[in-house]
Amino acid sequence: MAVSSYIETDRIILPLRETNGPDGIRICVLPTEAQTAIFAARSIINIPIHKPDATVTFATGNTMVQPYAELARLTATMGVRWSDIRMNHLDEYGGASANDPESFARYLRERVTVPLGIINAHFMNGTADNLEHEAARYESLLTPADLVILGIGPGGHIGFNEPQTPFDSRTHVVQLSEETVSRDTARGQTKRTHAITQGIGNITEAAQILLIAYGKQKAEYLRPVLYNDITPDCPASALRLPGVGPKVSLLLDCEAAAWLNL
Repeated sequence: MAVSSYIETDRIILPLRETNGPDGIRICVLPTEAQTAIFAARSIINIPIHKPDATVTFATGNTMVQPYAELARLTATMGVRWSDIRMNHLDEYGGASANDPESFARYLRERVTVPLGIINAHFMNGTADNLEHEAARYESLLTPADLVILGIGPGGHIGFNEPQTPFDSRTHVVQLSEETVSRDTARGQTKRTHAITQGIGNITEAAQILLIAYGKQKAEYLRPVLYNDITPDCPASALRLPGVGPKVSLLLDCEAAAWLNL
């Protein structure tokens, strides 16, 4: 996936800075959150254009709202077809039904599969009687993705892979950290203690990985990812493993890049 510029109202949006970071990771810094989101959407839409039957793993969360809205707009404007794309689900809360307003399955239906017209969508079942069995079922469906879209959370977590998750982990059930639970409940969400997530091994075997981040808080998360040791203490540091770094693009606004050595 080549990171591309995007022309909006005759104005070219290009990174303020584009450089190779530690271990071959590509870092693109955009002026604002909105421009980063547009740039991300233009990068993502290259997938169905150049490989119509690709497999894409979609993350959720506040970071992805703007890129997915722009992706839907671009899809309609450009007439891009997603009907042969396979969509995979990165993670899901245990106990969240497909129609729960807090479920990632619902988020993806509303912002990705319906607006883009994706038919071949594979969702995790957060209300399965046995989450371990559900994780195994989902793992059996997976093949290496052509693109994984990621955000980043406290402690460098990606998906729901919390610190100390093995780098070779596959789809599994995770007990959420106290920090994650507290953050979610502080937002007014239901208290949930477990989740299903694709493992770090699933993520790093993808052909391309796109991580999007905005804001000063994300800068705090990113600096140890890029400059500290590669260790399960920081799950996202796995993006610097041998053979993985050159597949990774970080799309950041100026605030998220503020503490990086660029």
